[in-house]
Amino acid sequence: MSKKKNPAAVSLGRKGGEARRKALTPEQRSASARHAVLSRYGKAEPPSRWYGLYALDDPNFPELVMYSRDRVELRQRARAEDRAFVIEELDYDPQTRVPIVPKYEPDTDSRLQALRDLQKLDVDAGKRGRS
Repeated sequence: MSKKKNPAAVSLGRKGGEARRKALTPEQRSASARHAVLSRYGKAEPPSRWYGLYALDDPNFPELVMYSRDRVELRQRARAEDRAFVIEELDYDPQTRVPIVPKYEPDTDSRLQALRDLQKLDVDAGKRGRS
């Protein structure tokens, strides 16, 4: 028996995809598609880092003045103005607001422990069933 998809869920997924497509620029759609193809075939490059230049006029509320992938460009901008700045590595892509996840590393120890716990529960349930 084949698994049937929920038509309502399919429709909602299609609407979300259309909304995302309309929100992105052609360059962003192209980059996203390129990344998907490269990921599918195992040749994806790790996402490049973004850096933000924050003005410290009010230390409690730093203001993001500029962002770039080039730290040197940000340093030059900071030196050109007579203000206090700090350069921070961003954990998201400022153009798409998508979080940058450097690498997924599964927690194998906790997974193995969960499997051992399940196995122990199965053994205990089997002992109770025989009594």
